Amino acid sequence: MDVQSGSLDILDNAPPNRIPQLESDFGDNYASFDTGSFTYLGFPLYQEEFQDADVRHALSMAIDREAIIDAIFDGAQTPATSIIPPFLPEGRDGVCEYCEFDPDAAADLYEEADGPSELTVYFNSGAGHEDWVEAVSNQWEQNLGIEDITFESLDFAQYLDLHDEQSITGPFRLGWTISYPNAQYAMEPIYTTGESSNYADFSNEEFDSLIGEANAATDEDEASELYQEAEEILLEEMPVIPMWFSTFNVVYSDQINGDTVQMGEGNTFTHLWQIEVNQD
Repeated sequence: MDVQSGSLDILDNAPPNRIPQLESDFGDNYASFDTGSFTYLGFPLYQEEFQDADVRHALSMAIDREAIIDAIFDGAQTPATSIIPPFLPEGRDGVCEYCEFDPDAAADLYEEADGPSELTVYFNSGAGHEDWVEAVSNQWEQNLGIEDITFESLDFAQYLDLHDEQSITGPFRLGWTISYPNAQYAMEPIYTTGESSNYADFSNEEFDSLIGEANAATDEDEASELYQEAEEILLEEMPVIPMWFSTFNVVYSDQINGDTVQMGEGNTFTHLWQIEVNQD
């Protein structure tokens, strides 16, 4: 509304509930960009009920990502079937076996693993996550027979405090945007043992070793193979459920010349703009 009124010139990530109307509301003053921004549902692995990988696998397989993206984001996200963003040289589509929607197999696996019958799902408030988190929870209830799901929504500072205190008791929404185009940054800061952003409290010696070897490799192909091996550990152990890679939907006022709006080299970064302000 601020952009429409002219009091704001650029909004670089329009809220999900407005995506279907962006083109009709803004016309040529609207653009979208694929990014490396990764949304996931993590697990507090310090909680006993989430330490069985099959519980985590089942929860992932019970999610119809395509249906959620179509219904809530008007198709404006890319379902994640990997941890490493697809546009990177190491990126591969379809490498996440447990990201395939298979409700029957998920239900059997969840029952065999004695998954919890009640869940609390956490997300940060005020950022447009309410609808899709509720949609995921509805699918879990329908496909896995989970009896009761409640929500904890906090502002981001309080939300991070809960993570730092390891007070999260159920699946939690977080995201990660790579600051530079490298597979290392897509994995090391959030999955390596002891890292401050490793909110799942994931720890795997083989993964840590592979990341270290890849970082030290002087041959680019060797490094890429090592990063991919590390990714495969994450996709098997599944400390987080990959959800989607985001498309940023950008709207701007008539003060901005849309012919020069860009999102970084290769559309891989999220806040690098080249703009031209109209002088009239």
